Amino acid sequence: GQWMTAFYVFCAMGFVAKGIPGFALPGLIAFFYLVASNRWSLLVKGELHVVRGVLVIAVLGLPWYWAMCVRHGMPFLDRILVHDHINRLAAGVHGDNGPIDYFLAQLGYGTFPWVGLLPMAALLFVAQRARRAGAEGADFDPRRELVRMIGMWALASFTLFNAMVTKFHHYILPVVPPLGMMAGLVLDRAFGAEEA
Repeated sequence: GQWMTAFYVFCAMGFVAKGIPGFALPGLIAFFYLVASNRWSLLVKGELHVVRGVLVIAVLGLPWYWAMCVRHGMPFLDRILVHDHINRLAAGVHGDNGPIDYFLAQLGYGTFPWVGLLPMAALLFVAQRARRAGAEGADFDPRRELVRMIGMWALASFTLFNAMVTKFHHYILPVVPPLGMMAGLVLDRAFGAEEA
């Protein structure tokens, strides 16, 4: 419960700092994870505390937006909702436009020098998925779930930002931490101590 509350507090901070993507991106990552892991019981049993999360995000995030609406009125709403959200996503505001390879190139630069480990990280992610598919009745494995969660973080972030028409090289930054973690897991596999 406390960890989930902390998660929602950070989502609220992201909401104040970046608008809807501040909580939409973590929500999308969680959704991708639930789909990939088929652990819908986390949602059904209430372990994700979604109602509490909505309240935390609303109580901590909405007052700033309310204050800006009171002070600036419709020009603020037009700027934040239309220009900074809808147009950046669907129409393109400024900056670069490009196909999927635009962010792939940016990730190449952004993950240097460990970019060479990322193909191995992708294979690790696929191998973990295949191992789960081959052993449905297997016990819960935290390492496997860690790889799955990190992989879904990278995939959801890449999907969201690649879907946007407006592209800046720094938009893809939320994909760099999970890719770094995956590269670390590859190095741990290669050089880590053997488990008993």
